[in-house]
Amino acid sequence: MSDDGKYQQDNDEDPATLPNAKAEVAVVEHDTLKYHLLGPSLTKAGQDAVDQQKVSEIIYNASKGSKYFNNEEYKDKNLTQKIEKILARKRQLERIDLTSDLRRAEEYIAELELSRDLSQTVVHVDCDAFYAAVEELDHPELKHVPMAVGKGVLTTCNYHARKYGCRS
Repeated sequence: MSDDGKYQQDNDEDPATLPNAKAEVAVVEHDTLKYHLLGPSLTKAGQDAVDQQKVSEIIYNASKGSKYFNNEEYKDKNLTQKIEKILARKRQLERIDLTSDLRRAEEYIAELELSRDLSQTVVHVDCDAFYAAVEELDHPELKHVPMAVGKGVLTTCNYHARKYGCRS
């Protein structure tokens, strides 16, 4: 994509004039949209056996035509255009000689390393499955069946439910 927003290829052919180009562009755009609609929890623990492609298709087809879908489609298209511009700028910057800048950066990093304070400890606790575990303690009969916790919005689910694609 050029700076004026028009798509350009190395051979300067307009992809809209190529056979099936519009359909191929739409498929590519919707691949990113399908991935986006899956949400941030597609790589959660317990999702290994879930066919993400199938889940993606179900969410995509169920959402198609809704106001939410149309808005997400619009945002996905804009994001794709921004990424294309950033990649074009990256290609331009890759041609610039940065040896002196890299040397200065290395010197600054060495200076910062000398002043680091490593006396503190930071602990991050992921309590995602915590609520499901508490519910299983209160109701032991739920321990070996797929179950989820939430009211209106899914807070979490146990690992048995994640095998079926349930995500918080």
